[in-house]
Amino acid sequence: MRFLSKKILISGIVIISLLILIIGGALGYTYYQAITGQSKVVLPDFTLEPASQIKLGDLITAKTLVKCPWGHHPEKAELTVPEGLQIVTEPEIREIKTQWGKTVWEIIAEIQPFRTGKIKQSDFSVAIISEKDGKTTSETLTGKIPGFAVLAVDTGKEHKLDVATTVKEVSIAENNPWILLIIALLALAGTIIFLRLWLIKRKKIMESLIIPPWEVALSLLHELKDALKNNKVKGQICISRLTDIVRDYLEHRFNIHAPSQTTHEFLTDLDKSDSPLELEHKQFLRDFMTAADMVKFAKLPADQALLENAMNKAEQLVQSTTPDDNGDKGV
Repeated sequence: MRFLSKKILISGIVIISLLILIIGGALGYTYYQAITGQSKVVLPDFTLEPASQIKLGDLITAKTLVKCPWGHHPEKAELTVPEGLQIVTEPEIREIKTQWGKTVWEIIAEIQPFRTGKIKQSDFSVAIISEKDGKTTSETLTGKIPGFAVLAVDTGKEHKLDVATTVKEVSIAENNPWILLIIALLALAGTIIFLRLWLIKRKKIMESLIIPPWEVALSLLHELKDALKNNKVKGQICISRLTDIVRDYLEHRFNIHAPSQTTHEFLTDLDKSDSPLELEHKQFLRDFMTAADMVKFAKLPADQALLENAMNKAEQLVQSTTPDDNGDKGV
């Protein structure tokens, strides 16, 4: 009896060992086929839900099951939709179940037709990732999304949609045509006010961007003073630049065409009754312009003290003719 029990135990151990070897061998062989590429990925075409009687604007669920050998998995799916169809939700990949030698994945997306008629067959692609000898490789497989027909929305016997029939139709023009006229006049008045304010604002901005002539003249005079003080400019050139600064300032400040006039013409205009300059300014300009001509044309030496005095009086001329905050001319 004991011998029989021992024999049964040994037989059981042998059978279990054989089963383990068979199962292990099958698993190893299946995995070997997977990593060596002998097992292929099954990529069926998409199916649509609903598959028929699809109407304009319906949400359609497109899905497929991808069977990948062990060691493979889908990484990314892309749809290429034809004209008249749009993607509502991007493809989602999720694992469904694991079977012998393979894993089943579901790829699902939502699409929507936005025109009626025949929608052509389109493509989709799936990137399959696999690992072999510690290296990761990617393979792109393609499939099809079947074409289908899109029906118009059935509105029944009425030409209007049910939602539209719940709203009472009111014609403003028929009930009171004066309302349209008042609305148009208000819109016109609003537009005119807006344009007026915009032009005023734009004018102020442009004026703020323009440097006034007295600031330009004072800046140039200060630069010329520094150049003379540091011996960076000779006397004859200094008196010539000073003359140009004064002439340009008078032209932009009082519209006197000083740069284009000779000294004689300029002095003649100073004596006119409508001249905007004060008597002391006229006297300074007469002495200054005459002295400047003597330096430039008669080749007389330009004394530095004379030049400094002339620049100081030119600065006083600019400062005294600078408008105050109210726009009035300085005295």
